[in-house]
Amino acid sequence: MGDEDQGDPLRIAIATSRDPIVVLPRLTSLCSALGETLGRRASGHLMVSYEELEQGAEEDAFHLMWLPPLVALSLVPRGLATALAVPVRDGRTTYSTAIFTRPDGDIETLDDAKGRSVGWVDERSGAGYVLPRALLRSRGMSPGETFVEEQFLGSHQRVVKAVLEGTVDVGATFARIDGDETIDAAWGKREVRVLASYGPIPADMVAIGRGLDRELEKRLDEQLYDPSSVLAKQMYALLECDEVIAPEPRHLDALRALAEPS
Repeated sequence: MGDEDQGDPLRIAIATSRDPIVVLPRLTSLCSALGETLGRRASGHLMVSYEELEQGAEEDAFHLMWLPPLVALSLVPRGLATALAVPVRDGRTTYSTAIFTRPDGDIETLDDAKGRSVGWVDERSGAGYVLPRALLRSRGMSPGETFVEEQFLGSHQRVVKAVLEGTVDVGATFARIDGDETIDAAWGKREVRVLASYGPIPADMVAIGRGLDRELEKRLDEQLYDPSSVLAKQMYALLECDEVIAPEPRHLDALRALAEPS
């Protein structure tokens, strides 16, 4: 792809499990900023699943990607993507996973969730599937035996909606927790009952594909780390972060340690 002519757009891919109604306008604004800053048209691609995003990266289909943690863990060590930046939110590059239920229901502990239904995000979602299952196993609970029904709902917002509306009894999603205080979570200001949390988990990252030429990579890197640049502002809005920092090997090392079965 490095030999593509200047008329071929940069392809920007994300598979966020946040609300597309919110994400798509931000992705469009980022593409406009990329075009203005780099002098190259850009097109945004919202993947329907983490698996589709990972497959596209394996096929060298994208130049710039917003990778959820476990997809990054799969792609970066294999050289299929290069980590460019890690978002910082509320001074942290980590988050937690939370298993939660309705605040007015009869489920008050994880043990009460036995024999109930659960809503997951995606099989490649760290906070919405892989790590909450690790949390259950650490409590001596087999996820496959604990729940009578498991649903994959595709986004954190859909998991929250399903739990609050009673479609499923419990759900798993991301949260940023400081001690006993929830700083931010997928449920926003709505009230839920948190049954258990697990973290810290290394956060998502911005990565470049193999087809981005070195000159554009250098200019992108310069703009992304300049908070005053239009490109950085649009990227921060998309990522819902305060700034970005350079990735370090320990970021993926910490994620690998959490993701490996004990």
